[in-house]
Amino acid sequence: MAAAAAMASRKAVMICATWQHVGKTSVSMALVDAVGKALAANGGGEGGRTPRVGYMKPVGQKWVSAVNSRDPTGPVLRVDKDVALAREHFNMQMDYLDMSPIIIERGSTRDFLDGKRTEWEDPVITNRLRTAFAKNCAETDFLVVEGTGHCGVGSILGWNNARVAKALGIDVVLVANGGLGSTFDQLNLNRMACLVEGVDLAGVIVNKVRIGEEEKTRTYLEKAMNKFKWNAPLLGCVPYGDNLDQPSAMDLETLFETKLIGGFQHRLRRFDRYELVTTSLRRFMEKLAKEGDDILNTCFVTHASRNDIILGLLSHVSRLDSGLSGGKRFEGGLILTGSPPFNQPADFCSDYIHHANIPILNVPQSTSNTMDAIKSYTPKLSAADDVRTTRVIEQYSPHIDVARMLGLPATDARSPLLTVEG
Repeated sequence: MAAAAAMASRKAVMICATWQHVGKTSVSMALVDAVGKALAANGGGEGGRTPRVGYMKPVGQKWVSAVNSRDPTGPVLRVDKDVALAREHFNMQMDYLDMSPIIIERGSTRDFLDGKRTEWEDPVITNRLRTAFAKNCAETDFLVVEGTGHCGVGSILGWNNARVAKALGIDVVLVANGGLGSTFDQLNLNRMACLVEGVDLAGVIVNKVRIGEEEKTRTYLEKAMNKFKWNAPLLGCVPYGDNLDQPSAMDLETLFETKLIGGFQHRLRRFDRYELVTTSLRRFMEKLAKEGDDILNTCFVTHASRNDIILGLLSHVSRLDSGLSGGKRFEGGLILTGSPPFNQPADFCSDYIHHANIPILNVPQSTSNTMDAIKSYTPKLSAADDVRTTRVIEQYSPHIDVARMLGLPATDARSPLLTVEG
């Protein structure tokens, strides 16, 4: 059997969102995994070796510090956070500077418009992007290129995602949240941005589809795409995944720009629900005893002045941990709120909090603002939370027709991960 990498008609695609929080990075990580498995199931990489699937974020905004493994004594680099995620999760050996060639720092836009950032002018930026892209392609059998936001992001710099795709000579996969009318509207708007640049669509992936409505969504979106002659396939409808959007204690640290004050070993813990506590200590303790298993994964939110609630919950956790009460361990958390300077718990509580066996966060905001912020927050994938990344990949991969995206022949495209239509 010929190597699948040699038969594939595409060697790279760019993943673009239609809006915020539609799962673009989740799709990108799933594609790295699924493409590797699809190529392996159909002959492997060049020469039949294990396929090498790479990742690139041409233009990044949110960066983290990293050390280049190819020059460990060199300077600390600023790389896009999703590049760090992909490189660490998949143990990639690509050069960080090629995976993340351009970082747009805060204030850079004004500097560019004031003529202070000539390195972003053509042809400098074109050469920079193409050089990094060529190096990445030379080291891989397939390259997943993730855009920054929707297709129009970056327009003020003259480099939106569609233009980046054109400069690299690759097609775009659009990602949208599930639905029909509004979903198609957003897809078409971003498709138009691609058409303006002469960029073709490799396909569409619809995410967070209501469970049980996958086939209906697929049927009618395909009808709409065919009716208006998009000449691009619907590559997948990914059902909504329970718990994937639940923020961890670490995510809440990011959201509120603060750090845990207790339960530091549980930074990756997630919660089923958040519950505000304003009642008396007696009623709260009765609730803990009565509801038992139903609240084991609850994060309670209360004002930092409620020393009684703090100590009451910690004593309850201690009893469950000891096994004396016979119940299951409490896997929840505690958020203490309050506008400064009234957001600090009493000194006599501090030692108990510091040694607590549940994550405890002190948020310098009102209780209502804290609850509203959590409700509207969508956590992002992080290199520090490998378990969540794995769960996301397992949720997405089976629902994406990567063989069709790769352009593999139908007879060679079938793998344990997917079923090819037609």
